[in-house]
Amino acid sequence: MHYLDTMGGRISAAREASGLTVAQAARRLGVKTATLSNWENDRSEPRANRLTMLAGLLNVSPMWLITGRGDGVFEPDLPLEVAHVKTALDQVVAQQALLAEAVDRLKIAISRMDGSADFETKIDEAVEAAENGGISEAA
Repeated sequence: MHYLDTMGGRISAAREASGLTVAQAARRLGVKTATLSNWENDRSEPRANRLTMLAGLLNVSPMWLITGRGDGVFEPDLPLEVAHVKTALDQVVAQQALLAEAVDRLKIAISRMDGSADFETKIDEAVEAAENGGISEAA
């Protein structure tokens, strides 16, 4: 089943295309976030007055929300999907930088506890192995 085959799928697609979060759309409609989530997950359907408000908010026709025919969202906007992927990548890169800083702090703390150069070499080898997917040359 395609996600646009149900009213909930069409509501979700139109909301995402409009750039609104579930919470933002719910607030503008005057309903609880859980109510809008239930509509999007096909657990319930909006009444006619809310359906009309929803269509206006999402810039689609009420008929499209109900049947999938008429003015609506037909496929996800590729640039929007690319933006989501770029955002996720930026978050991963930021986490990687934080992790690298934490590793450096740990190496310094360990070297202060044990001034042994051999111990530091083993730590460096372990870090390198972890960066290379767990494959250690020392093993």
